[in-house]
Amino acid sequence: MADSVLSFGDDSTSGVLSHLSQGTETRKRPRNSFELPNDETLLEVRTRCKKAIEHILANQKLPECYETYYRSVEVVCRARHAEQSQLADYISQEVTDHFHKNVKKRVESLVHENGTPEDTASGFLEVFNEWKRQLRTLSTLFLYLDRTYLMSHPARSTIIELGSGLFVDNLLVESAPTSKIIIDKYIVLLERNRVDKNLNDITSAFTTTLFWLNTNNRLSLHSKLITSIASQFTRLKAKWLTTPETYFQNALTCLTEEMAHFRAARAPKSFLRELLLRVKWILFFQDFRLILSKTISYVLQPQSKHQLQALYDFCRTSNSDYAFDSVPMFVFCWGEYIHKLVVSSIHDIPKGENWIQPLVDLYNRLEATCKTSFSGDDDFEFELRNSFSKAFNERKTNMQILTHLSKFCDAYLRESSKRAKKSAPALTFDEFLQSVLLIFKLINNKDSFMVLYKRELSKRLLLSRSPNLDSEHSVVSSLLKLIGDSDMGREIDTMFSDISSSKSDHSSTIEGVEFSALILTKSCWPEIPGSVSDVQLPTQFCTILDEFAAKYYSSNDKFKDRVLDWSLYTLHQVEIVAQFENGAKELNLNMLQAAIVLLFNERDSYTIEELIQQTNIDEKLIRRVLVSLTEKYPILVASGSTYRYNSDFKDKNTKLKIPFIREKEMASMDQNSLRAIERNRNQEIRAAIVRTMKACKSATVPHLFDAVFKLVSPKGPISLDDFNTNLDFLVQSQYVSREATQIVYVP
Repeated sequence: MADSVLSFGDDSTSGVLSHLSQGTETRKRPRNSFELPNDETLLEVRTRCKKAIEHILANQKLPECYETYYRSVEVVCRARHAEQSQLADYISQEVTDHFHKNVKKRVESLVHENGTPEDTASGFLEVFNEWKRQLRTLSTLFLYLDRTYLMSHPARSTIIELGSGLFVDNLLVESAPTSKIIIDKYIVLLERNRVDKNLNDITSAFTTTLFWLNTNNRLSLHSKLITSIASQFTRLKAKWLTTPETYFQNALTCLTEEMAHFRAARAPKSFLRELLLRVKWILFFQDFRLILSKTISYVLQPQSKHQLQALYDFCRTSNSDYAFDSVPMFVFCWGEYIHKLVVSSIHDIPKGENWIQPLVDLYNRLEATCKTSFSGDDDFEFELRNSFSKAFNERKTNMQILTHLSKFCDAYLRESSKRAKKSAPALTFDEFLQSVLLIFKLINNKDSFMVLYKRELSKRLLLSRSPNLDSEHSVVSSLLKLIGDSDMGREIDTMFSDISSSKSDHSSTIEGVEFSALILTKSCWPEIPGSVSDVQLPTQFCTILDEFAAKYYSSNDKFKDRVLDWSLYTLHQVEIVAQFENGAKELNLNMLQAAIVLLFNERDSYTIEELIQQTNIDEKLIRRVLVSLTEKYPILVASGSTYRYNSDFKDKNTKLKIPFIREKEMASMDQNSLRAIERNRNQEIRAAIVRTMKACKSATVPHLFDAVFKLVSPKGPISLDDFNTNLDFLVQSQYVSREATQIVYVP
């Protein structure tokens, strides 16, 4: 029983295989037995090994093949332990003697020749590569000794370790006389290589060799290199900053090449990281504000987007790398640059060209930069909006921005109504609306813009033959949504309501004439100058107007107390058919033009005095009317102060719109709108002063100005002159008083 338990399955008496057996009865091939050599054979083998060492160190060809020597070494090493020790001692002695007598002297001679860094590097590499080849050949021949004895010995080194150690300890360590010269020439070569790429091969080979020899950083090479490279890059930085347009290109290219150079040389990761951090700090974050101020206008160009992306990536890690958060400073410089760019862009827009589309294009380009190069960073996008807003709300540009935005809307919507379905606009409506809303969101005094917009809207609704009401409604609703409920919104809604109700309710045929009236709520529409009272209209016109008025008042009891004012004759549109020798023409005129033309049904000619007497129009205005009828389309012909009907008038068109110059009235409307904005602004400033004084009772002028500025500036720019003017008004009106250096509230 005991025998069966202790059996491991290899007993011929057991039929059961043990779990420890290989599952087969086949036995391993026995190792070849080694016969100890006799003394004569051992002496012969020793001699062969020593001769091999001599041949290799003398760069001579070996007389026998490598296997013969390998077997010889194996015989010596396996003969006796003492033989291994003696052979190792012999090799060590021979290698050491050869190094001191040959290799060391060659390097010392090379160093003291005082040649160029390239020559020194070339000679050094020639000597070292020959020495390394000799060591590797010895290591190959004495591989058995290396593996079985030297590698595991606590006090001995392998053949290659021995040879490289001799090289380092005698030529490269800090105490060696040749060390400083070799390292200094290498550093100079490294610097020259950044300028002359023809030195790249020799420099790379020298770098690779030094790092191979610098096992465990015995040469203190890492710190020396990083210090010298930092110094070199500091000088390069100063040079590159003299051409800021290429600074980041030069810096990033050189940094990339530097890291690739040492990575190819298999420099340790610790060295590579330390080098990268040191050079990045010098090139980008040391004097970061100065570098950005000089280069940001160039690095933000489309062709530099990869450089900008790299800079942003560096900034994102600067806090963890250097405990220096560079992003806020980058954001600040970004905003500062954008503000200057917006101001200069406005200045560069050709005179007479609208500002809005160039500014929208600029904003979109910079916003695209945010998304691509800054990965949609919220801080950069906020600063983009803030910088545009700051430029738009400065006093010297604010009113112009409002005016240009209003004109931009007016031009597009007018063209939209004229184009109708004839051609596609340069901008789609959605693109146009996005452009308008972009600028509108960036201005603080939105109410002031709405005053201007309302004026232009009124002109489009009144003067356009077919205004695009859907587009007009869409723009207005989008704008009003951003400013919330207000009197302005209700007034504009009333304007649209007046137009819609007039078209649906006040179109009819009177006395055989198609008549359409626009009934406007005067309090909701901008003041329109140019009304003419006491004009003596033709009888047929008066009949039509009287009949419409009677019908209007009787249509709704609410209308009985209203007064219909027809005095804006220059805005009324009248279509009449005029007969000429070459046929009839359909003329589109205002009511004053029509009144004068109809007079020529009775007579062929009138003097200007007779026309004034017949129409009761003042001389200045009637002259303008007559100019409009005699210039572009000469319906009348002037002869001195006499005007006659031009029956010979010719034109290829059968329908003609006779223009009437209204620039003065429109300019007057513009001035009225601007005065309204100024009036509103003054009321805001006065209200802010009174509100502040009620709260604090007394304050110095500087403190009062600061408080008022905080209250009023979000709605538009305010200057010290604006403040002083309105403060003086309140002092004169006895809302506040001046007492020495204090402003005191008067209850």
